[in-house]
Order: sequence, then structure tokens, then C-alpha cells
Amino acid sequence: MDITIVSDSLFSTSPSALAKALHSNGHNVNMVLPFYEYELQKQRSKLNSLGSFNMNMPFGCIRITLLHSYIEGISCFFIANTYYFEKLQKRSAYDEAEAISVFCHAVLELFNYTQYFPQYIFTDSHKTAFIPALLKLKYRYIDGYESIKTFHYINENKYGIYNRAFSYSVFGIDKDAAHILTSSNEINLTRAAIICSSRIFLGENAASILYDKNSSIHHAALQFGFKLRKLRMGIDYSLFDPERDPEIQKNYSSAALCDKLQNKLLIQRHYGLKQDENIPLITVYPCRVKEISQRIIKEISRGDVQMIILNLNSPQSRISKPEHSCISQKTVFEETLDILSLKNLFSASDIAVFGGFESPYGNPSFIASAYGCVPVIPTQRYFDLGISYFNKITLEGNGYTYDMHIPKDIIYTLWDALGVYRHDKKTFNKLMQICMKKDFSVNSALKAIEQETEKSPYYQN
Repeated sequence: MDITIVSDSLFSTSPSALAKALHSNGHNVNMVLPFYEYELQKQRSKLNSLGSFNMNMPFGCIRITLLHSYIEGISCFFIANTYYFEKLQKRSAYDEAEAISVFCHAVLELFNYTQYFPQYIFTDSHKTAFIPALLKLKYRYIDGYESIKTFHYINENKYGIYNRAFSYSVFGIDKDAAHILTSSNEINLTRAAIICSSRIFLGENAASILYDKNSSIHHAALQFGFKLRKLRMGIDYSLFDPERDPEIQKNYSSAALCDKLQNKLLIQRHYGLKQDENIPLITVYPCRVKEISQRIIKEISRGDVQMIILNLNSPQSRISKPEHSCISQKTVFEETLDILSLKNLFSASDIAVFGGFESPYGNPSFIASAYGCVPVIPTQRYFDLGISYFNKITLEGNGYTYDMHIPKDIIYTLWDALGVYRHDKKTFNKLMQICMKKDFSVNSALKAIEQETEKSPYYQN
């Protein structure tokens, strides 16, 4: 298989993990990214210039510089333009739409410039969702592009929604084809990707579009349901490996849970919590929906527990305690979400409660399992997350699940989990070991994608 993965971020581990898995499995894989993501990689790899080319866009002539490097054995092409990529921070919707249009056009122009045309293009976010539509509406009749097939991965609730007037003025799609981009009188790039892609892969964060009638892309998902495939992307175990990880406080394995206890005591001391192995330490990974997050925190705080709450909305890496917490004086807010924080917290916590799974590092409940932290997750209709309810009699299951649409279900589930922790530590330790043994690697996603490369009646782009 000859595949090019297009991502808007080098540090989103899902596409990079998938690229490494494809490469190690003998496939020819390349990645295409915007250049601003390369800044932190300069010290680790050599950057080569491949020249430049001009693109005529509706808003002007744009010059693109093309760069190349090998990162962890993967061939990476970087699309460079100082204005649109290096300086793009917080701007208006119009500026973001322009940057998306420039990047997606440049990705397809890259193939013509290098005269390298892949069999498959894999896109992974709303910022790259325009590529399948662009390929079908503007490029499919050009030599070299006609046989390219596209896979689009949806695992977020950001669909790339912009003003309808941007159809031609920004995205360069004329009025005869503008209906492909529009939904409810707005441009919806994810909807366009659903219509134009060869296959759509749905992650756990996007499963709701199958049944949420208020979703702007629900109708498109049903209409083109023959393209949809559920995909459990998994995590990169080269990043999250507790047995070989030098970054966490102390390494441990499934046979050495006493080291996990040392991690717990260190984290309790770090946050100023009482150092007591018998008090359950719970990490709360809330949902971006405020009401769900508040419900989870309120219900957990009723028990005698210690909580560390990940604040998903804060980009700052600072830690603060609420002076007048209306929830509990044992509550601590950890206002950072990075790899090191996740490793330290999950390697120390007994239980992790999830309201959602949005993370740039893969599904956080899988990461928690890898570090022996028992996950408590919301059930997903039409989607198997690979975490099932633990039966303490038969020792089947590898976590706990609750229905977020039933207000009290989370507290009943927590009582069950905490009951095992407090009254049957031996069984709880076995559950930790079961969690760590479960394979959540990206290999399952690799197999699913490989299967979809086979021809089917609906496979034509």
C-alpha cells in the first residue's frame, strides 16, 4: 500500500503512530504537515529544501516552499508559507479558512510538483477535511490524480464550519459545486469529506453523529453510511510504556504494583494531599460539555476520595488550588494536558473517570489502562471501546462503564469500583493487571485500514 497521511499537527500522536505502524508493516508511507509544526524538531533531524511553487488562489498568488525530512524513519513533507503557517495563531474565522484552503491546495499541488501520486490519502481533522472534496471537485480530471483514493478520519466535534460566502472567495469552489460544501446555509468541511471520500473512519469521539439528529452532519452520515467504518485508533506504545518509561516517577510492571503505590504517595505529596494508600486517588478527565463535567465532579466529591481534575480548556502549564472550592477541599486542579502529566497522573491514580476522550495523544482511557489505572468510561452507542464492565466474581472485564444519560449511573458505577478498592484490594490489583495486559495499540487500526484497501462495489472515489 502506498499511502500519504496528511495532518495539521506533527504532535497529534494518532496519525504519527499510524504512520510508524504502516512503515513497520512494509507499506510505503509519507506524511504531509504545515511547516510551523517543524520548529521543535529541528534539533533531531535534518531539513532539506525541495524548492518552491506558486498557487493562484481566489485571494491572490501564494508562494509555497516545500521542505523534507525523515522523522523516526518516516518521510515527512512540510508545506511552508510564513504568513499562513508560521504566524498563524489566534485569528478570525476568515484567516483560518484561508490557511486551511492554502494548506489543502498545497498538499495536492505537492503531488504534481514532485510527480509522486500516492494510491491513498489519509486525512485526520477538520483542517484537512477539504482535501477529499478538493480532489473530487477540482483535481480528479488531471493526469495522476484520477486514481487517488481518500480516507478521512473523524474523531472530533469540530467540523470546520464557515460562512457560505467563502465557497469561491476562499475555497475556490464555484457555485455549481458549492452545494457539496454547504449544510444549513453554511460551509461544513467535514460534511464535504463524508460525501467525497472513498471511506470514512469514525473514532469514539465522533460516534454521536450516527444518532444525534442535532448534528449538522448527521444526515450526511446516514446518507453515505455505506462508506462509514468504526475505527479504534489506539495509542502509541513507544510513547506510553510503563515498563520502559524513564519519565514517570518510578517504573513498574504488572508484577510490581508496589511501585505504583510509591508513585501514588509521591503525587499525593506533590499536590499537598494526605499521604495515605487507603484513600482512593481519582483522576477526572472531564468532557468539554460543561454540564457533564460538573455532574461527574459533583458525584465523585460525595465520597471520601482525593481528586485531581484535568482542565482541558487551559493551555497553561500551571497548577493551582481553588481557595474556596464549593466541591471539596480535597480537590486539586491540574491545568495542563501533556504527555508527562498524563503519565504521572495515570501511573499514580487508582481510578480514572472519563467524561470524554478528546486528546491529542490518543484515547486517554487506553493510556490510563496502560499505566494500571482503572478506567471508568461512558458507554458509546454503536461503538465498542474495548473496555467492559468488570465482574469481580469471574474476573472478566477490564474497567467500568456508565451511561452518561442516566444522572445517577455514574455514582452507582463508582460505588462499585470503590467498593472493590476498599474491601477487596487483592481483586482490585488483579483488575489493574488486567488493564495493563489489554492491547490498545494502533495495530488494530492498521488492520482495519489494510482491509479497506481491498476493492468493493462502493470503492470508487
